[in-house]
Amino acid sequence: MSSANSPKHRPGWSLLLIGLLGVAFFWVTDARYGLALHYSHDGNPIDLANQQFPGTVLGVVGSLLIFGIGAHLLLNRDPRRPADTTAVPAQQ
Repeated sequence: MSSANSPKHRPGWSLLLIGLLGVAFFWVTDARYGLALHYSHDGNPIDLANQQFPGTVLGVVGSLLIFGIGAHLLLNRDPRRPADTTAVPAQQ
């Protein structure tokens, strides 16, 4: 079993992907910086951007936190495991 597919690393890859998708979602749907500028909204677009900005910041920060947890799971090695689990022990 390779180290990238070990039970400890699979959740790390999933969290990395979810974190990146979350950042992309909040960036795309942001009224000020994202691709949502062309949607027709009721009211003043400046007021709308100011109202949505805190939600965008919290969403991006939360997504980056999930990304960081995934990166930690991928990069952190259990100190009780040997460094190279695929090495064959030398025979005497």
